[in-house]
Amino acid sequence: MDHTIDIEFKGAVALVRVKKSDLGPDEAEKVKEAVRAIESKGPKAVVINFSLVEYMSSVFLSALMELYKELENKHIGFGLAELNRKNLEIIKATRLDSVFSLYASVHDACLALQGQ
Repeated sequence: MDHTIDIEFKGAVALVRVKKSDLGPDEAEKVKEAVRAIESKGPKAVVINFSLVEYMSSVFLSALMELYKELENKHIGFGLAELNRKNLEIIKATRLDSVFSLYASVHDACLALQGQ
C-alpha cells in the first residue's frame, strides 16, 4: 500500500486518511485504488479523513464523486471528515454538500455511518 495513505477500520467503517497537504491527480488515483481495494473487506461505509489536507484539486473532487457513485451502487456509505474551512467552502460552492455526508470529526462520521 502507498505510504501517503493510511487505512484503518473502526468497526464496519473504513477510514482513509491521505497524508499529503495538496491533493491532485496522483492522489486522486491513489485514493480510488485504496478504496476499491478495501471494498472486498465489506465495510458498511468509507470515510475520507481530510485532517492533513490543505488543498484539493478539481480532479480530486471528480474522483470523490466517482467513488461516491460506485459506493452508492454497492450500498456502502460515504462521508468526508475534518475538512478545513477552505475545502469546506469548495465543497459548498460546488454544491457537493448536498451529495456528500460531511462530518466535523472522524468520530462523528463513525457514529453516524456505523449503522448503515
